[in-house]
Amino acid sequence: MIRDRADDSIVPSEPAPPHLTYAAESINECLVMASKMCIRPNDTPRGRMVKLSNYVDLHLKYYGDLPADIDLFVRNEREIPYKHKDDILEILRKKNWKPREPVKEPTIIR
Repeated sequence: MIRDRADDSIVPSEPAPPHLTYAAESINECLVMASKMCIRPNDTPRGRMVKLSNYVDLHLKYYGDLPADIDLFVRNEREIPYKHKDDILEILRKKNWKPREPVKEPTIIR
């Protein structure tokens, strides 16, 4: 959960690590997690698209498929990387994903 400082509302958000410490078992896992851990609730739509593109590309390269948790990080269709849009939309449909608007001024609630 995060708080939108613009209107003081509590907003559900995607997972965001509280720190960038992670114990990986392989360099492949490390590279994929590094790209995933850079995704933040305050990303702009364009920035989110770039970060999702990196995450998806590395996941495909090292694991051979799209990330199973991609639905947690896509807030709306504008953020889906063009290269994988059809495949990601199919995953989102299967998971009954609903779009959400990004928070204007996020702060983390613990």
